[in-house]
Amino acid sequence: MRADRSRLTAELRSASQPTPEQVRRFGEFLTRTYQREVPLNWALDESLRSGFRLQVGSDVYDWTPDGRVRQFQDYLRQLQPGENDIIPLMRQAVEEWELSAEPEEIGTVVTVDSEIATVTGLDHAQYGEVLVFSSGVRGMVQDLRQDGLSCILFGDGAGAVVMEWREDADGMLSSYMENTDDADHVLWCDSAFCDRPLPFDAVSDEAARAAAEAPCDPYMRMAGQAVFKFATSAMVRCIEEALSRAQLSPEDVTLYVPHQANERIIRYAAKKMDLPLERFQIIIDHVGNVSGASALIALNEALVEGKLAVGDIALMAGFGGGLTAGACARFNQEVPDAPGVFYQSAGSRLERGGDGGFAMGLSHPFVMHFDGANDGLVAETSFPWGERYTLFTAADGRGISHEDVIDMNRRDIPGFDVQEAFETLVSHMREDGF
Repeated sequence: MRADRSRLTAELRSASQPTPEQVRRFGEFLTRTYQREVPLNWALDESLRSGFRLQVGSDVYDWTPDGRVRQFQDYLRQLQPGENDIIPLMRQAVEEWELSAEPEEIGTVVTVDSEIATVTGLDHAQYGEVLVFSSGVRGMVQDLRQDGLSCILFGDGAGAVVMEWREDADGMLSSYMENTDDADHVLWCDSAFCDRPLPFDAVSDEAARAAAEAPCDPYMRMAGQAVFKFATSAMVRCIEEALSRAQLSPEDVTLYVPHQANERIIRYAAKKMDLPLERFQIIIDHVGNVSGASALIALNEALVEGKLAVGDIALMAGFGGGLTAGACARFNQEVPDAPGVFYQSAGSRLERGGDGGFAMGLSHPFVMHFDGANDGLVAETSFPWGERYTLFTAADGRGISHEDVIDMNRRDIPGFDVQEAFETLVSHMREDGF
């Protein structure tokens, strides 16, 4: 993507008109830099305290105080001080630094739609680079074309809702959650160790270091069209299920407050449900994609704007990560066991997080803090269900993790055998006549 430099013009901006000598020197600079005569126009800009700002096509030379400070900061970032020489090195940098004519590249925002900005004039932008807009908003370059580029805008925010029990109010009318196994890698990120051996499973220190130094892809990957297809169907499906459980119709809801990942997804849901878009709270156009916080920020804005009053019904819907344990407890309470079906459940308790492997060792203390005893992933209170319940334990005080039950790490654990554990479950079914 390159601008047409055959018709370059230059615009010089400053708070006072340049002298003829300054105009002559700027002309010489343009001819020397661009190997041709470039027409120079001057424009008054009272926002500049002093100095000049010169724009040639998409190149910007900033000789204002702010521009000098930025250039000096960039110079300081390139310093590589040792342990004790930072002060002498900075003193040397101040003495030796000289202002240079280094161009910055500034583009023009053409359109903004559904958290995606179309920008022109950035001749040297590359895929994956982060752009900084004049408002402070940042975005990542995702699509390079001859006529410009597309940039996904980043948002920044957090939200929370504090709920309390009240006997004189309905409160939460219904909830629904589902999970889709991402077997096709639609939206995923490799683990910290990818396909390489886990360092804590290494047979020696040398093997552990080799595993830690092996190359790995740490970046999130997404199949955009597949994610969009999933999100649009999931949004509508979850809304309809929540309405059904609360015995409500779409017309009973005062305001729909959805997850704000993409405005097109919200528009699709509104069209699919035959509802006007005004019934949906949309904030992505001025907040950006702030992931899981978006629905909560949207709810707050709706309250501030007076769109919701006491007694109104708001429906919040989202897709992505979720609270699995809480949703399962709700699911078990609301869906009765089918007659004639034998239900049994099993779980395990991990006593020491460090014995559960890398992933379980990280999550075990967090689940313990919020929900008590757990297997490194799921709270023990979520296990019992059905006519028979089995808790797997180990005699050495280590405990059994979620990974151990599915034999993920292929470990020999004293006092616990995976094959025998599942044989025990099958024997229970035999004892009950199956």
